[in-house]
Amino acid sequence: MAQEIAFTLAAPLLSSLIALAAGRSERLHVPIVIAGTGITLLLSAALLLACVRHGVLSESSLMAECRVADAVVIVASNFIAFLAAIYNFGLNPFGRFSLGKYGSLFLLLVFCFNYMVLVRNALALFLLVEALIGVSVALVAHSPRSDAPEVAFRYLVVTTLSAFIVLAGAALLSASTGSYSLDQHPHLGGDGERLLALACILFIIGLGADIGFFPFHGWVPDTFPASTPIVNVLVCAEHAPLFVGLYMLLLPVRGTSYSDTISLTLATLGLAAIPISYTLAFRQRDPFRRIGYYAIGEYGSIVLALGISIADPACTPAWRAYMLNSSLMKAGILACLGLAANTWEALPRRWRELVSLSFIICSLSSVGIPPLSGFHVKLRYLLSVYTFAAERAGAWAALLLLAFLLSMTFIPLYFLVALLHELFLGRLENPGEKVSLREIAAVTTCVALAAAAVVLGLWPGLIFLE
Repeated sequence: MAQEIAFTLAAPLLSSLIALAAGRSERLHVPIVIAGTGITLLLSAALLLACVRHGVLSESSLMAECRVADAVVIVASNFIAFLAAIYNFGLNPFGRFSLGKYGSLFLLLVFCFNYMVLVRNALALFLLVEALIGVSVALVAHSPRSDAPEVAFRYLVVTTLSAFIVLAGAALLSASTGSYSLDQHPHLGGDGERLLALACILFIIGLGADIGFFPFHGWVPDTFPASTPIVNVLVCAEHAPLFVGLYMLLLPVRGTSYSDTISLTLATLGLAAIPISYTLAFRQRDPFRRIGYYAIGEYGSIVLALGISIADPACTPAWRAYMLNSSLMKAGILACLGLAANTWEALPRRWRELVSLSFIICSLSSVGIPPLSGFHVKLRYLLSVYTFAAERAGAWAALLLLAFLLSMTFIPLYFLVALLHELFLGRLENPGEKVSLREIAAVTTCVALAAAAVVLGLWPGLIFLE
């Protein structure tokens, strides 16, 4: 029953090697990347079906385990990667690296984030996280923009320091529990629990710097304008697996006397991030930097929900669904912005309107407007926050917290509407006359991500599968 796990991991890894062997040929680059991500998406769907039928799948030789919820994360992430491959055909993939190296990095990223979701060993997870971040840094450096190497270098410095912190956390986990296993340890007691809590703090700092959530977010706003639009869409696929990796590293503390401490630490970081990042977004003139700060605010909501999930396992589905919807909608917003910045002049009016509509749908879903997918996940998220706060601070404090979170929703809604008028609806005049196959592919990516918001809004049970 574990063959689905092996196939899901083997497909992108073999495709990466094939892409590297193909060299500089653009004629081979595009079909290899699309085929590699497409086959991986189909295999991840087969993995999900196998988990639904059999429950838990495991492969001890790979230190991997897969439940239905893990498979849902893998399917959603591979869906984004496949659409990024189509987007890659639609826009210019050229940059500092040869197409062979770039295609190999593209597919290697897919392998890393798939394996991250499945692995159940802290040391192996550390190696995969650092490999993923290394590939991400290289993809940022691939951009032909003059500031890309500097931004990639800053990203590399931060993540190198975070690697030592995560490794120290893994060592403390091993010292406290006697292994690198990510199982729960509710009966450690004494020094073991203290070492485990310290390991969790190090994991939050290290993975926080890798992901870029507050207050470790300094490099994030610079990477969005410096990277190519293709890479911006692709890296949205890695965010959910990175958060799942952090969740797995923190899972051993659940049930110990320090569980509430770790939970409240995460909740505090998440609550602080939301108003700070949304306020900073107002000051940005560059649309990609503005979305960068919006992403940090979204990370804040995810970190808040993650903290609640550590304390209360019943809230984990709400956290996971919010995280997946955030990744999907952010990919849609960035795909639309990439078209507005690069190929807008060539698009006929009808195609411009289609991209504008896709941006509207993804933006509305991102902030939680019904009947789109974001409404369902935000509702469950807010209910989890209310339950968590009411149990610890009372009903009135919980209601005040809900009012605060709901009021914060209007800030991103305002600047997303401003971007809509500035970059889309305000530029419908003087359209192009014909649309090429490449432009159709790029627009298809935007439409598919918007369609996901509609489909998941109509059948929200798909994103809440456990």
